[in-house]
Amino acid sequence: MWLAILYCIMCLGSRLSTLKIQMKNSNTNFPEDTVSLRYQELASCAIALADYTKPKKYTAEALMMYAGCEYMKQDDSQVRLWLFMAVVSSAL
Repeated sequence: MWLAILYCIMCLGSRLSTLKIQMKNSNTNFPEDTVSLRYQELASCAIALADYTKPKKYTAEALMMYAGCEYMKQDDSQVRLWLFMAVVSSAL
């Protein structure tokens, strides 16, 4: 789970830096942030490999950080986030 937290931190940092650059250059069209998407994918793999259905140390923290990564995607559909939060609350 600590590895998932590390990947989530990298994902959120990458998203925030991209957002800051986009805010400075509002007239520039940037491609999708593939680095943060890759970090999020690695975080989800680490969470799955650690078997989040059997809570252990840092499980809740990793799942909440991953929820933050999902939220920062800022797409129109937040249904995945609400379903994920239901899984997190049931794991606690």
